[in-house]
Amino acid sequence: MNISKREKYLIGILAAVLICFAYYQFIYLKQVEKVNNKKAEKNQIEARYNEVMNAIANLDSLEEELKILRQMYLVNLKSYIRLLCKKK
Repeated sequence: MNISKREKYLIGILAAVLICFAYYQFIYLKQVEKVNNKKAEKNQIEARYNEVMNAIANLDSLEEELKILRQMYLVNLKSYIRLLCKKK
């Protein structure tokens, strides 16, 4: 069976199309999915990082607020204790 030049050319084109399709289907799509998963993971890590950095930035103000609240607690406690002592 002889294959003409034209048929060889068409078979070559078909083989190239099949190779491209197989590459796209089995390699490229899986790599795109992995890249998308890594991007999502990176976004989650960046969000967590930003939360931690904001917490660190707010740490000084929170410590000051805690000091103020402790002082208010002690003042209120002393007032309450005086009130209890007066009732006795």
